[in-house]
This record gives sequence, C-alpha cells and structure tokens, in this order.
Amino acid sequence: MARPLSVIRKVDWKLHLYHEEWVLDGGYEKHTTNNSLELFHLGDDMREHHNLAADKPEIRDELLLTW
Repeated sequence: MARPLSVIRKVDWKLHLYHEEWVLDGGYEKHTTNNSLELFHLGDDMREHHNLAADKPEIRDELLLTW
C-alpha cells in the first residue's frame, strides 16, 4: 500500500515527508517528534534503510524549510 508523500533532494541527502502522518501527528510544530519525516544519505545508504532524521536535525530542518 502506497502512502502519500513528498520528496526533496539536495546532493546526496533525501527527505521524505509523509502527508497523513504530518497532519495527524501535529505538522511542523511536532516535526522533531512525529513519524512524518525520514532522512537518508544516498551516498552511504542507497537503499534507504537508515533514517537519519533524528540524528541529523540540522540537515532535516534545512531541507524541510526549502519546501
């Protein structure tokens, strides 16, 4: 089953924003604690197995604010 999402990419960084979770989990106000964002470094993790959203908040937020 597919989940509605948007993706933004900057060089090797890729951010996924899952729309339903974003709305249901509090949107931007709760983006640091909800499950709506996933961040991957494609240079190290081409198959997108390791979500770095919590480990790299500065990159997550930079990409999110370019939306």
